[in-house]
Amino acid sequence: MPGYRKHLQGGVVAFALGYIAISHYSQVSRTIPGFLLLLASTLFGSLFPDLDVTSKIQRIFYRGTVGAFLFLVVTMQHYALLFLSLLALFIGLLRHRTLLHDIFFVTLFPCVICYSVSSFVRDFHLVVLLGLFFIFGAWSHLFLDFGVFRRKKKRKKA
Repeated sequence: MPGYRKHLQGGVVAFALGYIAISHYSQVSRTIPGFLLLLASTLFGSLFPDLDVTSKIQRIFYRGTVGAFLFLVVTMQHYALLFLSLLALFIGLLRHRTLLHDIFFVTLFPCVICYSVSSFVRDFHLVVLLGLFFIFGAWSHLFLDFGVFRRKKKRKKA
């Protein structure tokens, strides 16, 4: 099973392939902040399936969640606060390699989030792109866990 560095490298490859593919069909941001935002979404997606295990990404996620909680309390965004609370609790209760390693979940979860925030944002196109690149990163994680490294283990056993 690869460590987080391999998953980040897989996320960079997924970002590059996704960016090349999507840029032919859609208006992808060609500015540096937009480029970095899509890259960050892909890298977070590439680490997302391991949020249910004690790791560096889990610590970063929960620290970011605390910061987001404070921001949402100050700005009195109660629905977003409720959603974030339920998400953090839900992820904390999961066992490793259950729901977060399911390809249907990592595909549908960003779609549900995009649909949920569609009425709150002006640039829905950016939200869809962020969700799509998150999916690319999550797929790269699953491919590295169940595809490439699983095959290497089987070859060594034979």
